Amino acid sequence: MPGSGAPLIDFLAPRERAILVIDMQNDYCASEGHLARHGRDISAIAAIIPRISRCLAAAREAGVLVVYSRQTTLPGGASVSPARRRYRELAKPGLGSDYPLLGTPGHEIIPALAPAASDIVVDKFRSSAFFQTALDLILRANGRKAVIVCGAVTEGCVESTVRDAAHYDYLPVVADDAVASNDATLHAAAMTVMRGRYDCLPCAEITAAWQTRNERSA
Repeated sequence: MPGSGAPLIDFLAPRERAILVIDMQNDYCASEGHLARHGRDISAIAAIIPRISRCLAAAREAGVLVVYSRQTTLPGGASVSPARRRYRELAKPGLGSDYPLLGTPGHEIIPALAPAASDIVVDKFRSSAFFQTALDLILRANGRKAVIVCGAVTEGCVESTVRDAAHYDYLPVVADDAVASNDATLHAAAMTVMRGRYDCLPCAEITAAWQTRNERSA
């Protein structure tokens, strides 16, 4: 394990890894999406899009499994309990609880990061991409032992997914220059926590490790 003296590259063998793209959906990332329409500054989220795109291209070439999560709300509030509604009121005041709504453009992955035919998309109803979804089954069925996490937002769905990845005994690696939030203070706080508990690396270092590992195996 990292910290035991083994180099991190040994835990990044491409065909034992997956990259999780968290909630890069129109409602969070697009200028016409829910956050932007309600006055939230999404510039930091928009800034990571090219970096994620390059990382995904490298992942597909290396044989890394690409999995997207989509935050999902069912029509008519069918997936929003009173507790969930209260959480959103506290965590995201003024945004309501009816987004990203299934079947609307806001629910879809942004075109710049559109999934390839070989990629997997997992819809989720709570912050963690693992919570009551098929993600753990998919990763284990494909022999994946570590997950690289990127996307939005840092202090919410990203951090929740990273924590659960560790709880499910995957090695989580945070792509620390490919996660973002509309709140710089909360982003910084979440990164302080994650850097103290998990491996955090820039995308370039992660993709270089995949290339080096493939060259070793050639």
